[in-house]
Amino acid sequence: MTGRRVRAAALGILALAAAASPALAGGPGRAGLPAPPHQMLQALLHYADQGAFDRLEKGVAYLEPLLADLRGHRPEDTGEAIRWAAARRDRAAARGAILRVAFLDMKHELQTAADPATPQPRRLVSLRLAYLDFALLAPRLPAAAALERRFRALYERLRERTPEPAVEPALRQMAGDLDRECSAAFPEWRPS
Repeated sequence: MTGRRVRAAALGILALAAAASPALAGGPGRAGLPAPPHQMLQALLHYADQGAFDRLEKGVAYLEPLLADLRGHRPEDTGEAIRWAAARRDRAAARGAILRVAFLDMKHELQTAADPATPQPRRLVSLRLAYLDFALLAPRLPAAAALERRFRALYERLRERTPEPAVEPALRQMAGDLDRECSAAFPEWRPS
């Protein structure tokens, strides 16, 4: 794929407002997202890698429903970290801040999937969304292959008509393991 096509694809991701379903956006606070979070984060990573900081700053504005939802669970303003890196034209800092958003979203979606009060269809969507966020982080994680197998196994267990009660602790354990893996792979992040 040529550079022009990659850029066009990244721009198209942000323009998917009509095609994005509310279920893929995540929770109710994310309904204003023009595309699923992982696609938007992937586009922002592309902008950071290409040094397209003006597009990166514009893209963060589209991500605001997700950032607001994450701020509701953590006091950290990850959107400001992305804007700060873009203003300073710092590709590495921008990439790190975007991956931090992916990590926080993954963690939130895993917690939603582990909550027995969450309806079964929503739990499956949350686990899928967590996996898609994980895929953005995986290149920096040494144990990515083993974690991916665990995601798939947990998804199969959760898909059962009446999931076994042990699936909730397994999902919480997975969240903890991912937290440790990401803390080791991204030492610049403060503990979450």
